[in-house]
Amino acid sequence: MTVADTFYVRGFLGASVVGVLVSLVGCAAGDDSTIGAVSIKSSALSTSFSPYLTIPAYFDADSSFDTQWSLITNTSGYSIDSVGGYVIVNEDSGPGTTFDQDLANRIAAVQGVGWTVLGYVDDTYDRPVNDINNDIVAWSSYSVNGIFFDNAERDSTQYDIGKSQYLVVLTEQETGGYNAIFNWGTTPREHYVNCVGLFFNLAPPMVRFGSWEVDECNYLGQQNCIHTTQQWSPPAWLNDYRADHFIHIIHDADPTGSSVSTIASLAQSRNASSVYVTHLRENCDATTPCNIPGSTCNAANRCVDSSQNYANDYGDMPASALWNAENSTFNPSNTTMTFPSSDTDPARFSDCPGYAVACSHDVCGQGSPLAIDCDSSWNDCTRTVCAGDGYCCSTYWDGICVNEALTECSGVTCPAD
Repeated sequence: MTVADTFYVRGFLGASVVGVLVSLVGCAAGDDSTIGAVSIKSSALSTSFSPYLTIPAYFDADSSFDTQWSLITNTSGYSIDSVGGYVIVNEDSGPGTTFDQDLANRIAAVQGVGWTVLGYVDDTYDRPVNDINNDIVAWSSYSVNGIFFDNAERDSTQYDIGKSQYLVVLTEQETGGYNAIFNWGTTPREHYVNCVGLFFNLAPPMVRFGSWEVDECNYLGQQNCIHTTQQWSPPAWLNDYRADHFIHIIHDADPTGSSVSTIASLAQSRNASSVYVTHLRENCDATTPCNIPGSTCNAANRCVDSSQNYANDYGDMPASALWNAENSTFNPSNTTMTFPSSDTDPARFSDCPGYAVACSHDVCGQGSPLAIDCDSSWNDCTRTVCAGDGYCCSTYWDGICVNEALTECSGVTCPAD
């Protein structure tokens, strides 16, 4: 074991608290195929389902986008906190710097017909954690149901996994639920699915992963794609987990929707319970021009905006025929979800950060974060404290945590200083 890294994170929920420097013990990244001693057999996880929709609604909330928002609010059958049925809102690569009442109204309308709304947060590896904290807190003012973490961490160190656990706890504190999606755009490492997706023992799973974001040509396994580096090649462990952990997003699709039924079948065979398909293009060449307004094709055959950044291929709803096809296919009225009640054994958590048989120190003393389910000699005090203050089990057990233990946990008495 070695010290992986450090970060400052204390002070969310508006508390005027000075940041505390924390060191998380980390393991070197490596093979994720064996975590703990328990082996899961995919044959025990047989399931029947058709995918639900997840919609990246990365367009403005003003009246010029009334048509796009009405397409979402005119759907029916979704239920907040159910499997699938997500709408991801994105003001400006996050919540923006000022509160937007128009967006708040759009969110309320979308929630009103049953969608689970997630706020977009950029989780790029070198982004300061305090900036991520602030975005989550800002989204809470819109009463979103959870957070979509884009460009999420992928390194299998205890530091990075512990950070992701912390973000889930903060999401629950700020939004009232554990709805979180970590998007890699490619298959996540198993440590994250196990130590973040399963760590909180939620049923059904509410922490999910964007396990593939790709153009339709590659998704269908076709030849002569503009970029052919993303053909489906899943790790063996992927089917050891329930499909409702995983989401696929497909761009550059046929606007007629002719491939939607095939995509639905492939998503099911690839263990993804939620899907989105858009005709807007990320890739381009001489015969396949960009179709996002204001975008051009660069020398790398990518559609870019005037600043040479990737164009927003989720800045509009899918073409009419495509939307009609996927809305009818990925719809609760056509969906049967049958999952086992569990897809792991707790022993498989044995090397997740923060998870331990015994607490690393007394709840009366400040120090390293205490495991959320460590030694119950204090009547599950750590779970009680961390349910209201996730910082204590993800980052540092400070004086605030000690005071919370004294006031919130039965039977806890600390010696006088």
